[in-house]
Amino acid sequence: MSAFILALTFQASGQTQGNWSLTFSAMPTIDWAGNAFNGTGDNFYHPENHLFDHLNTQGVMIKNQNGSNSMSRYYIGMNSSAMTIRNEVFDDLSTSPNDVVSDFKSVSSSVVALGYGFERYQGEQFRLKYGCDFTGLYGTGDNASYSYGNSFGEGNSAPISTVWSGSSVSGEIPQAMRLSASSTGAYLGLSASPFVGAEYFLKEKISLGVEFHLMTTIQTTLEASSEVYTVYEPVSQSLYESTINGQGMTVFNATPTLMGGGLLFTIYL
Repeated sequence: MSAFILALTFQASGQTQGNWSLTFSAMPTIDWAGNAFNGTGDNFYHPENHLFDHLNTQGVMIKNQNGSNSMSRYYIGMNSSAMTIRNEVFDDLSTSPNDVVSDFKSVSSSVVALGYGFERYQGEQFRLKYGCDFTGLYGTGDNASYSYGNSFGEGNSAPISTVWSGSSVSGEIPQAMRLSASSTGAYLGLSASPFVGAEYFLKEKISLGVEFHLMTTIQTTLEASSEVYTVYEPVSQSLYESTINGQGMTVFNATPTLMGGGLLFTIYL
């Protein structure tokens, strides 16, 4: 998968640069170094943005020499993400406009990919290369849960609650029916990603490179999207859930992209 940040490369037959190599994206380090002194950017000095968090492994690639100027590429990729969004709203039970309570939205998703590719190259210290990667992937979709500071009941049939819009907030209004869970649906994808690239050896065992990919993907949903709402019934003073299901879909797209987001740094062993 062209977006893999970290790749472990094995070359079965000997090469002057080394039989083993470790390849990873240089971009997280560059971004971190550029913000090293501001105290609020993506750097080690910010308590929630550590350099090693940005170098978190998302994929492992094994390459083996299968002929003159030719390599096979095998890889497995995993990417998981989670975030929580917090928004403050007025406290329904308070008469002071300064009193607030917090609403939360927690979102998580995971993707697993397996692939095979081939690579052809020319040159020694400076290499030009081309090839194609083929990938199958499975994704859980974005799964979200919601919690609210203002509760139903005690005469409050429509507590002030956050109106969520993706990863942002679009408003705060009284709601008699509000989201308690949502999912964009699991999906399965297949992709072919032809690429061209270059690699320059700064030293015998150290190189910088780049790969330009055209990722063409067909993706289909395995389960439809859904939204679960909690509804308050004032007559019986009880809560019940209402589920709205979306429709599955199959999409095709072609996206130019850089492997690892930019420069690739390789150390040969």
